Amino acid sequence: RSIKVGDIEVFYIGTPIIAPSFAIKDGNLYAAFYPQHVISAVRKAATNGPSIAENPKFKALVARLNQPSATSYTFFDLPAVAGSNSMYASLVAVGRYAGIGDMFNVPVPEPLIPPLDVLLEQLTAAGGASWSDEQGFYSMNVSPFPLANALHEAGSISAVGGIGGGAAAAGVLVPSLNRSRETADRVKSASNLRQIGQAALLFANENNGKLPDTLGEIIKTQDITLGVIVSPRTSTTVPQLGPDATIEDRAEWADANTDYVWLGAGKTVDNTPVEAIVAYENPIGLDDGINLLFGDGHVEFYDMESAFDLIEKQTGTRPEW
Repeated sequence: RSIKVGDIEVFYIGTPIIAPSFAIKDGNLYAAFYPQHVISAVRKAATNGPSIAENPKFKALVARLNQPSATSYTFFDLPAVAGSNSMYASLVAVGRYAGIGDMFNVPVPEPLIPPLDVLLEQLTAAGGASWSDEQGFYSMNVSPFPLANALHEAGSISAVGGIGGGAAAAGVLVPSLNRSRETADRVKSASNLRQIGQAALLFANENNGKLPDTLGEIIKTQDITLGVIVSPRTSTTVPQLGPDATIEDRAEWADANTDYVWLGAGKTVDNTPVEAIVAYENPIGLDDGINLLFGDGHVEFYDMESAFDLIEKQTGTRPEW
């Protein structure tokens, strides 16, 4: 399932008790047990200044872990939160199970949980690293003393590239996650092309089978937004044209700024073979391949050379790259 709060879209699993959730914002993945924690983390990251990667405590932790091949890190700034959350009180309450011994006159050392000021003197940042090779998956963790992480806020989760429920938990985006984000953007871009194809067919139904000459014509006549003709794989952003902008203004912007190349000009549905390319991603700025929209409405991803061969075979011109 998904919810949208402002410009933050959170995806989550709708299960009782916990709802594992994530969002991707500004190139970072945020993950937590609840959508509320994800939203808070995204907002905090937007207003909290420098990246966690610039935090001196985090840098010191990474140096201490000394794992150059690590693919993910977790980080808990225990001194910053241990004295301000409810976890210490919860630990003390659990420790009072020793009170059962008092009831039966069984000697029990007091207190089982040291006073907070004693714990705070011993606290340092905690965290860990994980990595893998052909033989397996590995992880290591460091903390000031056993169970110190219990003093971290309840309900928080550290994830690769994510920030958890509170200020103390954070992970760092790593190259493998960059690849995951690229894959997600590639899928979203393919979805844009499918929507363009569907809108073009609706246009053709209204115009005796004739496909639109430009994407601007689709914007003017069909119910799609400017966001559909902008690829998430590029830095192009949809402008805030304002309430006075006309549909012609939007169409003009679409034709001048779209991230997709339209090949449907002058074609009709009847004379467009199912294997013909109708539109494709502008390859400029991309490096691994592009999505192609075909005459039957399906979209496929091809590596650059294969895509260029197909486009050149159909148009006689090889795209610039």
